[in-house]
Amino acid sequence: MRVPGLLTVARYTDPVKNLPLAIEEHILSWARRAALNRGTTVNQLVHEYFTKRAAQTRLQECYVQGTCECWSKVLDKG
Repeated sequence: MRVPGLLTVARYTDPVKNLPLAIEEHILSWARRAALNRGTTVNQLVHEYFTKRAAQTRLQECYVQGTCECWSKVLDKG
């Protein structure tokens, strides 16, 4: 189900921006291992993290405004 105003997963046709990050070496090493274990990239892990956080924020805003009927369904699927 699509909720108006939520971010959608980027498609290859969507414009993307590069985001340089400053990160400690031990955290980057952990992220690289995590990405390898999941069969993905550090870039994809970061993308997924921010996409989920943005969606959670938007759902919270919908809930507060009383405009999101699917709030409980989304939380149950976590």
